[in-house]
Amino acid sequence: MRAALAIVLLACLAGCLSPLSNVDTPTLDPSLTALAFAAPVKLTVKGEGFEPSIAVAPDGTLVATAAKTERPAEGEYLASWIWFSKDGGKSWQDLPLPKDPQATYWGGEGDIAVDAVGRTYLSDIYVADAALTRWSPGPVWDWTKAVMATTAPIDDRPWIEAHGDGVVYLLINTGPAFPTPSDLAEGRPTMSSKWLYRSEDAGETWTLGQGLWGSFCMPAASPVDDRTLLVVCHGGEGSSSKLQVLWSTDRGRTLPVEYSPTFELGTSYLAPGAAIDAAGTGYAAWLDDLAISVGFQETEWQGDQPGHVKYAMRGADVSWTMHDVTPFPARFAEIHACAGRAGTLGLSFYATTDLVVTAQSQWFAYVMVSDDADAAEPSWNVTRLAEEPAGTGTEPPGDFFECVVAPDNRVHVIFQLDKPHDIVRDGEASGIAADVITASQVSGANLLNGFR
Repeated sequence: MRAALAIVLLACLAGCLSPLSNVDTPTLDPSLTALAFAAPVKLTVKGEGFEPSIAVAPDGTLVATAAKTERPAEGEYLASWIWFSKDGGKSWQDLPLPKDPQATYWGGEGDIAVDAVGRTYLSDIYVADAALTRWSPGPVWDWTKAVMATTAPIDDRPWIEAHGDGVVYLLINTGPAFPTPSDLAEGRPTMSSKWLYRSEDAGETWTLGQGLWGSFCMPAASPVDDRTLLVVCHGGEGSSSKLQVLWSTDRGRTLPVEYSPTFELGTSYLAPGAAIDAAGTGYAAWLDDLAISVGFQETEWQGDQPGHVKYAMRGADVSWTMHDVTPFPARFAEIHACAGRAGTLGLSFYATTDLVVTAQSQWFAYVMVSDDADAAEPSWNVTRLAEEPAGTGTEPPGDFFECVVAPDNRVHVIFQLDKPHDIVRDGEASGIAADVITASQVSGANLLNGFR
């Protein structure tokens, strides 16, 4: 885990898309400037953060979180920073939290979700267990459970999703693979390091966990109903790697595999993407790039072949249609998918135009958006989110970053920029500093950065 600089950027979808062929990928000039944004707003005024996440409430309230760089937690607050914005990201403030012992427990990293009635859920982990905090609309703090009583032997990197009136899903990486209690009870002693939990009472109680296949998985809860759940997983390395797209209509009780393509090059850095739009159309997104694990949270990009940005769309006949929407020749990492109105899809990722990745490679943060991603020949716009590189080196910054589409159909992206750091721990410099800032797009036109 590494500290990083997180930025939220808002991209308007209306009137800023241009066509992209699925066969002949056009070239984006990497020197083009990004869209115009208002002056950035710094969020981390109390300390640094990393691995940021973002979600949006039905009324448009944005909520964002980032794990704290310092351990144990700083001050009288959670182990993760958490903020909300009522004005589309122009200004932010802390979510309310009382001063109690649970406010300063040690934590690792968190994720955030909002259900259909506006409750906000923050899941955080501190190796031994997962913690959960809930706020009602307002926001008003409801409670913090420092011990959530998940059954995984080790809790790591939570993903949380919510929909309906208090239906919540928690997907946790357990580290080593174990069979889950639920699978054992049903006679399936399957070894798994990805455990899926479900709550149907707004986080008060949870199931015992269900095991999933794969190295990395990502869930998405449907905004159309409170029963449909999409989970996208990938596993393996190299051209033998597989993607599994699972679709459930019973809140994850059963998760049949509907689509399972093979990677051409291999699985790129970290998780695939999953999203469902307001019409109920599901999207699975992934990076096809030859990157292999060479150590704990260390990845090495192999060869000199450019990677691919791909997504598949679920049709009304339950078939999945794949699109290669690679915007320019590059190596890619850390994709995230987000969906809005019917056909609106956002894909955020890091990329370097160095096909042979070195210690001098510059990684930039990008977002691609389409308002007809459900069409046979969708159109796309791609935008670099900052003039400066998000990081320089053999890997992009941090671990994850996310996008979300608000009710006004604006895409919000929270991402990381690494900076030199002067904090010394145990006699060694930590190497990275982190702030979290936001910026708002001031123009919906995109005449420079679209596909040409």
